[in-house]
Amino acid sequence: MKNKKIVIVFLFIFMLVSVVMITHTRFKTEVKKQSREIRNTGRSLVKLVSLAYDRNLEKADKNYFFRELSYLVSEQDIAYLVIQDKQKPEPIISFFKEDVQEQIPQEIMLAALAGTGFQVQAFTTADAAGYLEFVKPVFKDGRPDVVVRLGMAQPSNRFFTLENFVLPLQVMVFILMALVSGYYWVFLLLKPFEKFISAAGPAPVPEKNQANVQAMVGELESFFTLIHDRLLTAERETHQLTAKVQVLDYENTQMFNIFNSLDFGVLMLDIRDTVFFINDYFLTLLGRDRQAILNQPVFDVLDQEELIAFIQQQNLMESGQNTTSLELAFPGGKPDQAFLVSFLSLTDPEGALFGRFIKVTDVSREKESERSRQEFINHIAHELRTPLTNIKAYNEMMMDGEISDLEMQKEFFNTINEETLRLDRLIQNILKLAETEINQLAVNKQMVKTDWLLESCMESIEAMSQEKNITIETRLPDNLPKISGDKEMLKAALINVLGNAVKYTPEFGRVTFSIRDNEGAVVFEIEDTGVGIDPRDLPHIFEKFYRSENDAVAEQTGSGLGLAIAAEIVKKHDGSIEVKSQLSQGSTFIVTLPKGNLQIG
Repeated sequence: MKNKKIVIVFLFIFMLVSVVMITHTRFKTEVKKQSREIRNTGRSLVKLVSLAYDRNLEKADKNYFFRELSYLVSEQDIAYLVIQDKQKPEPIISFFKEDVQEQIPQEIMLAALAGTGFQVQAFTTADAAGYLEFVKPVFKDGRPDVVVRLGMAQPSNRFFTLENFVLPLQVMVFILMALVSGYYWVFLLLKPFEKFISAAGPAPVPEKNQANVQAMVGELESFFTLIHDRLLTAERETHQLTAKVQVLDYENTQMFNIFNSLDFGVLMLDIRDTVFFINDYFLTLLGRDRQAILNQPVFDVLDQEELIAFIQQQNLMESGQNTTSLELAFPGGKPDQAFLVSFLSLTDPEGALFGRFIKVTDVSREKESERSRQEFINHIAHELRTPLTNIKAYNEMMMDGEISDLEMQKEFFNTINEETLRLDRLIQNILKLAETEINQLAVNKQMVKTDWLLESCMESIEAMSQEKNITIETRLPDNLPKISGDKEMLKAALINVLGNAVKYTPEFGRVTFSIRDNEGAVVFEIEDTGVGIDPRDLPHIFEKFYRSENDAVAEQTGSGLGLAIAAEIVKKHDGSIEVKSQLSQGSTFIVTLPKGNLQIG
């Protein structure tokens, strides 16, 4: 009986020591883990806040700033955040948890303001709570401007707490119950053999008891070693699982950030048609708040009946089909914006449906290009049809012998010739414009004298100006500058502009052609006293085939390509063309061309 008591006491002491050792090992590991996580989190957060800091934050919504900060770190870890000017004691922005502010030592604040680099300071408050302060200065113009101070609560170092001993005590109780149950089970199993043991004679008690105690101690040691190894394995697997979860969460966050930076709308639904992601572009189009849409049925948050009907129709179709689309307008877009909504069912490798992807793309530019192409074709058809109709009509009358008068025949031939020349000019202009648009117009740059350009342009419009009695004035500098460019192309561009000025100036009007040297550029200014340009037409005069609806402009023949070609030629020479005009008061076209490199040899 005495030996049994000794064994029980020994076992109890051994198990108690084992519980304390296991608890101490787990406690130290957890404290190190928490300290490492707090240091990593604090270092990352203070750098993130210092990078994102802007003095405009002083006037912005601070609640939003702190809400976003709380999203990254739980409230149990962050103690305070202070953004403080290095020259002023009052903080620019401060956030304190409970009564931490009054307990921060003065030397901690002074050390943070005096430093010029990243710091980590540890301190303990009056109530024995430990904190780590992470300090990061923000530089402006090469000098520290403000200091970002972030405080994180350190884990408690108290070992003798109930929560530290709950699990080991439970294990100890379980082991004791198992030992007691095993002892009585062995005792009952061996009881029928007592008489045989008595007949064989008493065995040496001391040796037997000693062997039993040694065997039991060995088994207990093996058992506790196995428990300790399994606890370490479970802890290691928990760390690995936590790391994987953090990596997956980071990857998901990065993926959603990428979606938010796209220039088209993205809406993702699960198999129950509940919204689990929507990017910023789509939110702007809907004019809604993210929190009002996430985790809500899509048919409850969308207002466009066409879009709802489109999604419902696609849901009825088999998953995995090719993407279908719908053209739609959104209240959040501009009045002339058109959007294309695409729908795609998302399936896993086994073909099971797990979500739906809705994409909204701005197709306004494509629609405008299509409209421009159609207008271009219509303009060409119209411009070609008119002279061809005239040529055909006059030619048929001549072939039928309806015109016998020689003067009338001569007039018909002149008309046919003029219309043929008009067709030729139109085709040449179209070809030249096509060459400029596909960058195949060869520019043969050389030194060009502006006096040669002036004389060539004046010769080209001389007959037209004399016919309308229009006075051509020139304003030239003492020394005419030179430019580098293709002289024939520049001549064509200036003649187009100058010819337009003569064409739309009434009889006995005046056109002024000026040339001036403006440092590294030559400026050609063509001013007329013509009909002027309506303000509504000014943004479009350099567009292909554009003709004003003004009666004074419409009565003049033209293809609407002259100014478009002139603008393309000037652009090819790295120049600029602009116009100033008032209706019924004339127009002024200003062509600016760079001088370029005029060195020879």
